[in-house]
Amino acid sequence: MRKTLAKKAPVKTAKNTSEIILLVSTSKGGFIYYSDEKRRFWEVNGPYLLGSIVHHMILDPRDSKTILMAAQTKTHGPMIFKSTDFGMNWVPVKSPPKFSTSKKVAHIYRLTPGHESEVNVWYAGTSPQGLFKSEDFGDSWQEVSGFNNHPQIDKWCGNSVSSTLKYEKIHSIMVHPQNARSLIIGMASGGVFESMDGGESWTSMNEGLLTTEIKDSLGRDPHLVVQHPMDPSRIYQQNQSGIFRLDVGSRIWKHIGAGIDMGDIGFSLCVHPQDPNILWVFPMEGTDIWSRVCTGGQPAVYCSEDGGDSWFRQDIGFPMWHAWFTVMSKAMITDHFDSVGLYIGTTNGSIWHSDNEGNSWRQIITHLPKIYALEVGYTKK
Repeated sequence: MRKTLAKKAPVKTAKNTSEIILLVSTSKGGFIYYSDEKRRFWEVNGPYLLGSIVHHMILDPRDSKTILMAAQTKTHGPMIFKSTDFGMNWVPVKSPPKFSTSKKVAHIYRLTPGHESEVNVWYAGTSPQGLFKSEDFGDSWQEVSGFNNHPQIDKWCGNSVSSTLKYEKIHSIMVHPQNARSLIIGMASGGVFESMDGGESWTSMNEGLLTTEIKDSLGRDPHLVVQHPMDPSRIYQQNQSGIFRLDVGSRIWKHIGAGIDMGDIGFSLCVHPQDPNILWVFPMEGTDIWSRVCTGGQPAVYCSEDGGDSWFRQDIGFPMWHAWFTVMSKAMITDHFDSVGLYIGTTNGSIWHSDNEGNSWRQIITHLPKIYALEVGYTKK
């Protein structure tokens, strides 16, 4: 029987909501799906910015009506769009992220709402690695100069060159639920860094990670970093070398993916919203070929209920063979209903859903473009 945990930090739940919203970011536009708490039938609005790359869409949980979208369009280039009417209208922001040096923003990759006490604040991560902040509800953006202009930035980021901008980016931005000035970022080609003063100074959080072939990035190449919303002292990452766990008090990452029989290389990872010991991953083929597909063409989610010390396979409902897709880093998420739902968006444009914590899966959406990111939001009653 699962242990009941004492609450260490407030966690948002889906109670008192009228609809669940699934925001889907793809290589050819954005889509928003709606359902009730039973999650059996889904309606869709969109596509938005059809033909444009949408890296990330997210509903602001502080007002449950504002959506920000990070997109790449022929007209605007890298741009953040804003909607206050659930996607009916989109407006480009007044001043998008821009470096103060000769460095140019290639992609705006990740958007994160600020602390709930700072309702006007947003953060954005870019490629090449840059951190930006808005203090006017996302309308204008400024550099977090303590990171972008840090004297060690070139060493951290491996001297980014244009040929690899597809991979060099800040992909994870976490705001401590109890401290608005405590920030953690994760970046491909660089690793994990922490600030306790709102981004003015930064320290490395990379102790204990295995080295990889990416020598210029200090041997660290996380694909996703997740801080647990109820217990922010527990952090997980899916790394180029596998799956790792960090308990902030120890400051040392522990490799926890060795128990996955098909290997622990992958992009995606998500955690149970109420239990920091429960997490799910979607492994992929991790040989030297680096094909980025399901191992053996047999998709499966792996779950751990003890912080990664042991794992079990969850594949009921998935194709048994010849399913050649994978799941990108931000395309595996949970909702916050009492019976936690999981969602994975695939590179072949399907969305799979489990309403019983991964024990069985069904395909709820098909024939979308390549899915880059999923987010869940809720409308209020």
